[in-house]
Amino acid sequence: MNKFKRKKNTKIEVKHKSQFLLENTIQIRKLWDKNVQDEIARLKDQGELYSSHYVLYEYKTGFIGSLIKFHSLLRIERDVSRAFGLLSNKHGRIQNYTNILTSLWTKVHGSISTDYENALADVEVIIEWALVAFMGDVKKLVGNFSQNEVVKYNLKGITDFKEYENICKDNTFVNLKDFFQQHKPHFNAIIEFLNKNPKTLKQNQQLPRIKESIEEIFNNLDKADRHNPSRGIADAVIAIDAPIGQTIVTTDTAYPVLCAALNKPHELWRFKN
Repeated sequence: MNKFKRKKNTKIEVKHKSQFLLENTIQIRKLWDKNVQDEIARLKDQGELYSSHYVLYEYKTGFIGSLIKFHSLLRIERDVSRAFGLLSNKHGRIQNYTNILTSLWTKVHGSISTDYENALADVEVIIEWALVAFMGDVKKLVGNFSQNEVVKYNLKGITDFKEYENICKDNTFVNLKDFFQQHKPHFNAIIEFLNKNPKTLKQNQQLPRIKESIEEIFNNLDKADRHNPSRGIADAVIAIDAPIGQTIVTTDTAYPVLCAALNKPHELWRFKN
C-alpha cells in the first residue's frame, strides 16, 4: 500500500487593509497642498481610502458651490478683479474658498487670466477638475445620505450650473431627524463626554455650537430638520456616520474630541498654513 502524508490544516491569516475616511478639510486641501498629497500617498501604501456621502454633500454645497458662485459673478461683472472682490466680501468659509481658488487657478493654469472669456473657461476647467479630484484617491463613498439631492446630482459642466445652484438653494441643510433618532446614543455620548471634559470645548470653536445644537435637538427632535441645528451638528454627523474601523483623517481640531467621545480612531494633520 502506498503511503502518503496528509497535509496538516493550517490557518491562513488574512491581513485586513487599514481603512481611512477623508473628511472635507482633507478633500479640499489635497487639491493644492503638496504636504497633504504626500500624506495621502502614505495612507494609500498602508490601506484603502474612503469618503462619505455627507462629506461629498459638504464639498459640493460649500467649495464647489463657491466656485460656481464666482463663475456667476464673473459672467455678470465681466471683470476678474471685481468678481474676486465681491466673493471676498463674504465671510468665513467663502472667504477661505476665495484664497483656495486663487491657489488652484495658478496651479492648473499657471496664472490668473485677466481676460473675461479666458477666465470663464479657466474657472469651468477648475470646477470640473475639482469634482473629479474628490474621488481621485477614494475607493468608494460610505455611510448614509446617498439619496440626498445634492449628492445624487451629476454636475457635468456649465450647462448644469443654474440647475445645480437651484438644487443647492433647496438643500441648504440635510434633514437629520431620522439619523438623529437612529443614533441618539452616539449623540448622547458626545454630550456626556463634553460635560465630563469641559476644557475640551476650548479646543475648537465649533464644539460649543455642536453641543448646543445636539442639546437643542434632544429637547425638540423636529429641529433636526431645521437649518441652524442641522448645520450645527454637521461634524458630529460625519464622525458618527463613519463606519466602525475606519480612521477619520482631518485637519479639523473638533474631531479628536468627537472621536474620543465615540471611541473611534482618527488622524489629525496639522500644517503651518
